[in-house]
Amino acid sequence: MSFDFSTKLKAGINRDTDLHTDDDNILLSTVGSPYDMTDEQLIDALIYHHKQYKNTLEYEALTDGDFYSCDSGKCYNSNSYIYGLLEAAGVPPMKSFSCDKASGPVPAGQFGPTYEVTSKTRAAGGVPLDLNISMSGSSAKLTMTKSDGTALGSGTAGFVYRTPGGEFKPIHSTTIKEPTGSVSYSFNFTEFSDQIYDDIEIFAGYRSADGTMGAVGRVKISKYHHSGTPR
Repeated sequence: MSFDFSTKLKAGINRDTDLHTDDDNILLSTVGSPYDMTDEQLIDALIYHHKQYKNTLEYEALTDGDFYSCDSGKCYNSNSYIYGLLEAAGVPPMKSFSCDKASGPVPAGQFGPTYEVTSKTRAAGGVPLDLNISMSGSSAKLTMTKSDGTALGSGTAGFVYRTPGGEFKPIHSTTIKEPTGSVSYSFNFTEFSDQIYDDIEIFAGYRSADGTMGAVGRVKISKYHHSGTPR
């Protein structure tokens, strides 16, 4: 982050001052991946959100205490930026790291769109299938279960999303070899940043090994932009 005392909080990666890990002012901490995503998924999400920030917020090096002199009353520093960036990607809060009370974290909307579940529908026919989604920032975990509580037997299961033109595109699929109570998949919406649209429909489908049982569940998700409202 910038320490040139300019009027704007400026983003950057691997600046010389950021790489001096022996500096007493640098805090190193382990970051947990939301919903057991891979390291690669999380790193990609953080870089995506970082690139969405437009250097528009006011900057103040010390945003708490007697030295706080921000003209607008709402300025941010490097701690604010990192905390907000992690929140935007859905990273669980770290007890060893906090941002100053006067500013709080940079709002998630500064790091690109946010997402909110707007509706959920069970399968209309066949064996009802529930599709649940847990969300934290732009990270999500999809879980499909049979509505009657019985196990999903051997067969195939998968998640897809539908484009505005009605085309279905895959998110993840798996082969079930042994009966299981649920099938889950963790991902980050930034993985589909060039394909996901303002209203996202995600479907879960299951078919038994003999092909006699089919079921579909659906969730609808709205994509919110910097203003906090759908575009």
